[in-house]
Amino acid sequence: MPTDFLPAIVCLFIIPAAVAFAGINGKAVKNFLGVMLQYEFSPAGFRLSTPKVTAYVEWAEVRRAYESTSYFVLSTPGALQILPKQSIAASAANELRTLLTEALGKKAKLQRP
Repeated sequence: MPTDFLPAIVCLFIIPAAVAFAGINGKAVKNFLGVMLQYEFSPAGFRLSTPKVTAYVEWAEVRRAYESTSYFVLSTPGALQILPKQSIAASAANELRTLLTEALGKKAKLQRP
């Protein structure tokens, strides 16, 4: 392999992999992932919280919402919010589906109940 490509390989693959690995194994991430997230939805956005972290996301910040047979997935800046349907009552899932459709319009790719 020519050495001309070595800086590109380091910048494109090795450094991002090292940063991702360090982030995944960081203390803050371990503390955050060890607890259940709680979501509260409103017409203006949603709040997610753990015992140590609380964040609020307005609907304007949500890039897309998807629904599969098992999950609701919200694409937010820097993260995916994955909500397992098994932990959501059927009536609450229908309310969430309605709220996402109203708040996001065409950015919501949802299944029909």
